[in-house]
Amino acid sequence: IRLKLNHAEVYKNTPLNKGTQSIHLLKDELIKSFKIVISKQKKQPTIHPQISSSEIIQNFKTLCLNSKNPIDQDWIALDSLVNKFHPDFRSYLHILKHDISTHLYNVCLLTKCGFSQNEIAILTNHSPNSIYSCKKRLCKSMFSIDAPASDLDAFIYSL
Repeated sequence: IRLKLNHAEVYKNTPLNKGTQSIHLLKDELIKSFKIVISKQKKQPTIHPQISSSEIIQNFKTLCLNSKNPIDQDWIALDSLVNKFHPDFRSYLHILKHDISTHLYNVCLLTKCGFSQNEIAILTNHSPNSIYSCKKRLCKSMFSIDAPASDLDAFIYSL
């Protein structure tokens, strides 16, 4: 498996499903990549053009402007869209946090798609402070470091 995380490339010779030892090795490599990514953090995320211009993203932006919450089918469509262009996105998050909640996963999906903290708050029916705190907690549980939410954002952009 070849991971390309911004300027860092990590090579692994074992598939994701070859046992827990391989998963632990991949998790260690993802954590190392996180540290590299935050040290070279970019200000603007790079969003796949077919994601940002998709009808699904436009639907989420409309929901956000109208302060409406997405329904389950909207989340499923967003998950499919992101994983179509970033096939290992879900797997990597589950490797780093095997019990990631639906809410946290949705926050990661929206972050990957370039939504702001305020937009994520509207779409998930939480406050912006709550989203910031949940990103910090997720960063702490994934990487065992106390880091700002922007570091998690940079890592998510790199996946």
